[in-house]
Amino acid sequence: MPDSEMARLITLRLQREGASKEIPAETRLALSQAESMAQEQPHELILARALFAAAEGRRKETERLVRRWQREAAEDYAVLVSHRHYGCRALGMVNAVSATLACFRDALAEPSFLHPFFEPLLPYYDGMREDPRFTALVAELKQG
Repeated sequence: MPDSEMARLITLRLQREGASKEIPAETRLALSQAESMAQEQPHELILARALFAAAEGRRKETERLVRRWQREAAEDYAVLVSHRHYGCRALGMVNAVSATLACFRDALAEPSFLHPFFEPLLPYYDGMREDPRFTALVAELKQG
């Protein structure tokens, strides 16, 4: 999570080059195959769909899927802890500032792989760097 095709799609999105049509089709196919085969890790599939929607720039769908993932992953604390930062990144990619900041705060309040000293510097959040709410959070994190 994310697999190589998903990572490539996300990289293209972050570089603002736009993804070629083959990458989303391949990734969609991989997601469909994973959904049909795996009932044991449905949380990861929801999050993968959220990242894919974010890479395509579909904000409402990204927010919906991340909220769903947060609700369902709450039943499996290990999944919540180890994957929450992906949800924050998906939200950041679509500039969902309020949802991203809430995700950050939740991830920082509980154990997670979201590291306050470098997470805000990652390119997932480039689109919201000038937002006063984001800059306030970054300043707060720097103060420790």
